[in-house]
Amino acid sequence: MNALYETTPISTQEELHQLLQSLCDTKYREFHAALVPGLDDFYGVRTPALRKLGSALLKSDPWGFLAECRGRNYEEKMLRAQVIGGVKTDRETLLGLIEDFIPLVDNWAVCDGFCTYLKAVKKNPEAFLPYVTSLVEADPEREPYRVRVGLVLLLKYYLGPDYLEKSLALCDQVESGHYYVNMAQAWLVATAMGADFDRTLAYLKGCRLNRFTYNKAIQKSVESYLVDGEAKEMLKLMRKKG
Repeated sequence: MNALYETTPISTQEELHQLLQSLCDTKYREFHAALVPGLDDFYGVRTPALRKLGSALLKSDPWGFLAECRGRNYEEKMLRAQVIGGVKTDRETLLGLIEDFIPLVDNWAVCDGFCTYLKAVKKNPEAFLPYVTSLVEADPEREPYRVRVGLVLLLKYYLGPDYLEKSLALCDQVESGHYYVNMAQAWLVATAMGADFDRTLAYLKGCRLNRFTYNKAIQKSVESYLVDGEAKEMLKLMRKKG
């Protein structure tokens, strides 16, 4: 691994390009391409190396990086996501950075990685809830990944006792045939099952999820280690046939 980036600031797009090229792993590139459909423009840098680079950027010149490198490929998007999530700033500036980043989200991996880095939402969920709500309420056919970002933020940071019913209600409002929106809905419901099985079961019995999403939510719940065996057997009987 090239460790030069640990001591040398990256100030231009070309410097970043050269560094990412030096870190690429052909075997990993082939493996990751199979996991993320439609992922063509990327180097194949392993996640630990990419995270280490992101940490170095945060310590050196995060604002310079955000101004210079706009996210032209997968690795640059993931680095930008990490720097946005880690840079020290106020809520309004962070919301601007998030809004600027969302149009770059074009696959599940960038979406979910970005949400994982947004620890400010976890620290102050109430302050960010109106914005997260607006993401979920966007048009899923026109902006599916905007909606998915909102759903993933809900499932990561809004399934505690104070927010679970609100999150499930928002999830239920989303009507979409987009695969990655539906999968985020199913993932949210399955995660909620682990957080509060009884309240989530009551929701599932009366929800408006389409059959695909409903059954996927049950499948993910049955596969979850957070749901016990007796509950899993009950859920299996609730699958919808069609």
